[in-house]
Amino acid sequence: MQTTPDQRLLEWVRKFRVDLTPAGTITRLELYHSIEGQLGERLATFEMADRDDDEDPDDLAQEIWDVTEEDAATRPTGQVERYVIQAFRGDTREPDEQKAFTTRGKLVTALTGNSSEPPTELGMRLQGMRQSNDLHALVVRMCEASAGSMAVQLERERQENNRLRGVALEAEQLKQSMLDRQLDRELARSDAQQSQQLMMMLAQTVMQFAPLVLQRLLTPQPTPGAAMPLAPMPPQPSTAPAAPAVHPIIAMRDGAIGKLLETMTQEQVSQLLGVFTPEQTQQFLGVYTSFREHPPAPPPGGKAPAAQPPGDRNHAN
Repeated sequence: MQTTPDQRLLEWVRKFRVDLTPAGTITRLELYHSIEGQLGERLATFEMADRDDDEDPDDLAQEIWDVTEEDAATRPTGQVERYVIQAFRGDTREPDEQKAFTTRGKLVTALTGNSSEPPTELGMRLQGMRQSNDLHALVVRMCEASAGSMAVQLERERQENNRLRGVALEAEQLKQSMLDRQLDRELARSDAQQSQQLMMMLAQTVMQFAPLVLQRLLTPQPTPGAAMPLAPMPPQPSTAPAAPAVHPIIAMRDGAIGKLLETMTQEQVSQLLGVFTPEQTQQFLGVYTSFREHPPAPPPGGKAPAAQPPGDRNHAN
């Protein structure tokens, strides 16, 4: 005896039987028995290519419902059974849409406790054989449902495992690439530091020897038998005409500068030359060499006059 399909299942079949999207139409429907939220045994597959284009969707829904009613009637407990219908487009393995529904089943089976054996010894034997067969069928169905659920779960675990292995491989490749880039940056930084150190050492060497080189270049060549430029010239008898008289203030200034230059050491001169610009270095070496080679003459009278305040100088004039 047929029963009316569930209204939600009927509306779902009416919708997807004529549903058209850019991906195409529904090519097949698959009916599964669901156990604890997992797909178990596949009960039927409905290929749309084998059906008439002008078929009434209600006939397809009735056919699906009859399969679920027949399966639900064979369940031994008589409890509510859950089923899932999936719709596929093209040759894809993933469903485009699915619908779950429940039923108790309306068909009568031998598992409901109704027996037709007479209360005789032969009837008891037949009843025991029937019960044994029914129990065997029950165990087989339970094993098939468990095997189907485990197969689906195993396939999902395999897919997830492959996905995670791919993610781990990409992460390892990215990590190796980052390590290679870090090594390249460290090598470049090391080369830059070495180059900077070499330049600093070269600059320090140039700063140490530059004053001596400039002094050698700017110092005139001494005459044969003459003293070194940095040593005071020995007194020579002068045959030249007497130099013009020098103002006492100028003589005092030149004497003070000469004494200052005589007391300077080679290290102090090198430090000063390291601070000066090239033009200042050339001017300083010219003044230094001139004072070393030609000491300032003493003022008239053999003694430089003491500095006078501006008021006394004006009064003297």
